[in-house]
Amino acid sequence: MESLQTLMLNLLVALSILILALIVDRTFGDPSPNEPWKLRYKLHPTVWMGKLTGVLKKRLKHPNPRIEKLNGVILALT
Repeated sequence: MESLQTLMLNLLVALSILILALIVDRTFGDPSPNEPWKLRYKLHPTVWMGKLTGVLKKRLKHPNPRIEKLNGVILALT
């Protein structure tokens, strides 16, 4: 069983990460889809993850339903 000090340290680290994430989100915010040419839009994680998912979806299409289902599982795990 973990000691109280370890639990408190873990809680402090988790809260610090949460506060830092909130500060970064508040500072930079979500990019506007109306301005896709801006670097801020291109580098936003949800933008590039969405583009990657779109590319992988096209490449993982397969006429065999079993293979396509397996490819879907692989896509979900990545």
